[in-house]
Formats: sequence, structure tokens, C-alpha cells
Amino acid sequence: MNPENPVAVVIPFAQPEASIDRLVELVSADMQRVNAAILARTGSEVTMIPEVANHLISSGGKRLRPMLTLAMAQLTGYGGDGHVKLAAAVEFMHTATLLHDDVVDESEMRRGKLAARMLWGNEASVLVGDFLLGQAFKMMVEVGSMRALDIPRAVYTSTVGVFSDTKGAVPDETYRYDGPHISDYDRTKWIAHYRVALPKIQEGLPLTIVQPGLVYGPGDTSGIRTAMVDLLRGRLPVVPSKTAFCWAHVEDTARGHIQAMEQGQPGETYIITGPRHTFEQAFDLLAGLAKVRAPLLHPGPRTMRVLAALMSLAQRTTTLPPALTPEALRVLAGTTYFGANDKAIREIGFHARPIEEGFAQTLEYELRQLGRV
Repeated sequence: MNPENPVAVVIPFAQPEASIDRLVELVSADMQRVNAAILARTGSEVTMIPEVANHLISSGGKRLRPMLTLAMAQLTGYGGDGHVKLAAAVEFMHTATLLHDDVVDESEMRRGKLAARMLWGNEASVLVGDFLLGQAFKMMVEVGSMRALDIPRAVYTSTVGVFSDTKGAVPDETYRYDGPHISDYDRTKWIAHYRVALPKIQEGLPLTIVQPGLVYGPGDTSGIRTAMVDLLRGRLPVVPSKTAFCWAHVEDTARGHIQAMEQGQPGETYIITGPRHTFEQAFDLLAGLAKVRAPLLHPGPRTMRVLAALMSLAQRTTTLPPALTPEALRVLAGTTYFGANDKAIREIGFHARPIEEGFAQTLEYELRQLGRV
């Protein structure tokens, strides 16, 4: 090369097209095992759960999260098979958040298909999301590594619904109900409580269980809130008689979770319910506070069961509103969902405000939402 006539050499740096093909090839064998685990773990005694879960799982997605989990296992030289369960758990957690997010965001589409909430409703989407989170947690525990979990302590939210209809009795934490359940919600929570949470505690998981009752208060989106708003608008002529729950304000319930975490003992269960009231008592009280007309009709348990049977026939040909489904009507047919909170009061300092106080706060919030304050 002549130094007086330098030659410039240009080396092009082409940008390779982004692709995950090599990652897919690297983990393809393990991904087959992950997919098999995902399909196996969506099974449930409740037919709706695999239907909703498979609707979203089968709708596409790159499965990038489980692939990265498998790739990290190879990178670190892991020699067991726990990485397959952890990869499936990661995908379940992701799917659960999508189900929950669609409810929160009121989304109508997901991955080019109707969102699950549009086909099965918000309550089903939340329920199946919770189921998938439970399955993910179960698989993580099955791996047997506390380092993988990185959980020094946790609180699991069960419900007094696992007791089903207590028929007026007020059981404590030692009670276990093993009969048929009135609703899918009760049944799936029973499965999570007795077949997942308690066995894992016995295996050494530092888990504390809390059992709330009916939760109400500002920010509620359940059917209870719908009924309250209908009452304020003068559109609630009917409330069933003899059906009773333990009513706990949302702030007390949240505080009960924190108290269970900070002061409860791992392996213990605490019922964090509020005072017991029938629906008739509760809505008469709310009507008095709001100075609106109380519901005039109070059908008894037999009437509610007859209506449930009629709606079972009707739902074969039409889509029913949530409040008129056979399951919802059976839940309101003179049932009592009770649980004694004495242990929680004594051991973790739990306190539930009187329903009069809680309803006054809730009423103020709802009136603001309706633009009446």
C-alpha cells in the first residue's frame, strides 16, 4: 500500500433480522414437555375451567417466557426436570394475568379472538385466572426448591365458602365440609384450600391461610355492589329472606391479610369475617341510611329453589343475566355462609367494624359515584 495514496476499506455491518428461531430450536424438546404439562394441568372437575383456560392458551402466543426459563436452565447446567414445571408455571401466571387484565380493562378481544370475559363473563375469567395461579404455585412448590420460590412467608386467601351452607351453624377453623357444593366458586376454592394449600403446608411451605366472608365496600365490582346501586336507584324490589352472610368491609379484610402475614403463624388458618346479617336486614339498613324505599318482596328458600329450577330450563335457550343464573339463585335460597372469627381476634388482633359503620362509608362512596354528593 502506498502511504501517499491511502485506501479506505469500508466494512458493512449488516443488521441481522431479529429472530427467536435459534431459541426455539434450542429448547424444542423441553417445550414439548412443557406443552404437555400445560394441557395436563388445565384439567378440573369444573368443566368451565378447562374450557376457559384452553380458549386462551390455544389462541396463540410465542411462549417466550417458558422458552427463556428453559434456556436459562441449560445455560446454568441444570440437570433435573424441575425446569419443565417452572416453565409451565411461568406460562400459567402469564395467562392468569391476561384473564384478569381483560376484566380490569374491559377488553373485548385477546390475540385476535373474543376475550374470555366476553364468552363466559367477568366472574368466570377471574375464577379461572385464580385457578391457573394456584396451579402455577403448586408446580413451583412441587419443584421442592425454596430458592426457586424465594418466598419466606405467604398468605393464601381462601373463603368461608369452603364450608358451603352452614345451615345456621358458625364453624371455626377446625371444621371441614366434604359434601357437595352449591356453586363452582365454593367448589374450586375448596379444591385450592384442601388439595393444594394444606398439603403444601404439610410439606413445609410457610403459608398462612385466611378465610374472609362476604366483602363489601368502596371499589367493589361484585353482584353485591350492583344490588346496592340498584337499591339507591329504586330498582331493587326483591331481596331473598333467610339468606345470611358474614359482612366484612374491604378495609378490614385487607387489614386482616396484613395481620395474618405479620402476626399469624405459618401453617395456621384464620377466619376474618364480619358480623352476621341476613340480606333482608342488610338492605333494610342500607335503605334507611340512604332514605330510599326498602325492597318489598322477600321470597323464601323454597321459592328461590323453584326459580333456580325454572332458570335451569331457561338457560338452555337463552343467556341469563348473572343474578338469575340457577347457581346464583341456589346460593340465595336460604343459605348461611358463616364462620367464627374468635381465633383471628385473639391471635392476630383482627377487628371487623359494625355493618352500620361500613354501610355508611360505602353509601357515601356510591353516592359520589352516582353524582349525588
